[in-house]
Amino acid sequence: MADLGLAYLVNDLGFGWAKSYVNWETVEPNPGEFRWVDPDNIINALGDQQLKILMRVHGTPAWARPPGTPLSHPPRNPEDFGRFLSELASRYKGQVAAYEIWNEPNLNYEWATARPTGCLHGTA
Repeated sequence: MADLGLAYLVNDLGFGWAKSYVNWETVEPNPGEFRWVDPDNIINALGDQQLKILMRVHGTPAWARPPGTPLSHPPRNPEDFGRFLSELASRYKGQVAAYEIWNEPNLNYEWATARPTGCLHGTA
């Protein structure tokens, strides 16, 4: 959902679900520093329309990936991502119906051209 102001159209069209995304880098720009404004806006706009929310989570913050790598690079330490997901899921418990972890993680360009398999285990 790119324009949250149009969330009512999803409902008006008869859909029961809406997909949105959360960029980890935007929400946690520094370790343990959370800026929840974007996901809060998503939850409010889509929840007001009684839509089930599928939230895609992607985008490794600069502090959590190797220097000079793009946003799509997997985190150096998967525990950092796990901690973030735990914070996210706790905050929106009962409001998000499903999570999609990364966008198309089976494609190498979604992993900064690394092989998708094993890349969270230090092989990328």
